[in-house]
Amino acid sequence: MTTTLSVLNFLMEDTAQRLKDVLLTNVSDDSKASAVQAGMLRGLPNDAPITITVKTGDEKWRHTSNMSSQDVGMKAPFAEIGGGIYWRRRFIVTFDIIFNASYTQDAARSVANVVQSRAEWALQNQNDDGTWWFTTDMDEFSEVASRVFVYNSYMTEGGSEGKWRWRGETFVEFLTERTGCV
Repeated sequence: MTTTLSVLNFLMEDTAQRLKDVLLTNVSDDSKASAVQAGMLRGLPNDAPITITVKTGDEKWRHTSNMSSQDVGMKAPFAEIGGGIYWRRRFIVTFDIIFNASYTQDAARSVANVVQSRAEWALQNQNDDGTWWFTTDMDEFSEVASRVFVYNSYMTEGGSEGKWRWRGETFVEFLTERTGCV
């Protein structure tokens, strides 16, 4: 089966891979993720300690063309006559962090905050060599990503003694340009 390549697929997979590298592969402390995946998690026990997913934006955080003066997230140019259309491609990183009885509330909160901070840092920063961590190749629809911005993030605390749970989301926006559209 042949699949057409879209910048949306590139960005979703690249975001998941970046978070795997920073929250799973290169971590050896209590903040190491159990799983990081693009799309819904399946096949993991409900009590996997730290799970992270990347999904496309929803009805409140939808992809939008940059055709108005509303600056939500990063500042970006409007469409250019004879050029292309700029898009804000949006994704949501979700966190589900469960702690067992060996954690106090303060210790669990500390680990949850490290996971969130590490994810935000990873998404906002370039590689050591100055290149972006996401694909900057043009897709089959003449669209290419050029910048990333973490727009918003939150983490909520819940549970009770012996079973603390943190849930959160980070809202990520990529600026893309589709050429030859105007």
